[in-house]
Amino acid sequence: MLLKEQNIILFIDPIIMLIRYSAEMNISAALDGDFKINNYTNGDLYVGLWKDDVPHGQGTMFYSYTDGIWHGFYEGDFMDGKFHGKGKYSWANGTVYEGDFLDGKYHGKGKYTWANGTVYEGDFLDGNRHGRGEENYANGVYVGDWQAGKWTGKGKFTFANGRLYEGEFLEGKKSGKGKFTWEDGEVYEGDFLDDGREGKGKYTRSNGTVYEGDWLNGAMHGRGKMTRADGSVVHDGLWVRGFPDICTPVFELQRVSRQTCQLCASFGLLC
Repeated sequence: MLLKEQNIILFIDPIIMLIRYSAEMNISAALDGDFKINNYTNGDLYVGLWKDDVPHGQGTMFYSYTDGIWHGFYEGDFMDGKFHGKGKYSWANGTVYEGDFLDGKYHGKGKYTWANGTVYEGDFLDGNRHGRGEENYANGVYVGDWQAGKWTGKGKFTFANGRLYEGEFLEGKKSGKGKFTWEDGEVYEGDFLDDGREGKGKYTRSNGTVYEGDWLNGAMHGRGKMTRADGSVVHDGLWVRGFPDICTPVFELQRVSRQTCQLCASFGLLC
């Protein structure tokens, strides 16, 4: 009962399309309903099986034919006038959804391809990406949990430049426990909030220096300890906006000891 693929002509010439469609349709499918070509007053066109005065069974619905172009069409299963079962919806700009439908909405397994090249493949619920799925973007790939169309739950985003985040998401942002790895090997593992490092975390630099402690707004802030690769301690105590608290006088242009000045200079603060 599957309808044959209607390639290039779908958005070009509806007359040619109708002739080809009628000729190629498996007429034995009409045992499940009447075959009908129905023109709607709003310009839409339906070609396929018909029951109780609505599309029912296999068919194709074309939308808004103007200036020689169909602005969209659905091909697949109908039930009581709604998309229901397996189907494919295509827009004139190249956007395509192919997969399961329920009561006129994307529901089940499907693949959605945007005109800009972004592709999602996975679970849908009530018209939204929901469940497990993979989405490919120009700047990377996300694989993981979705809720109501957003990354929520556990997932992994691999950036095109080699960076990687793996952990928890909330409404499309890194939130909860996670691990972020930079392309040069640097690693932060700990708490995230609204895409930023916030809470408790451990940051390991490519040179072996390690900071472990509190974070606020993406910076070392609160109590923490930084050690060098050789095990020597850089600072163990309070941190303010990414700097040891003993560097606070430097912000205020106050005099500090040479030892303190050298330490603060290692963080880019000149005395």
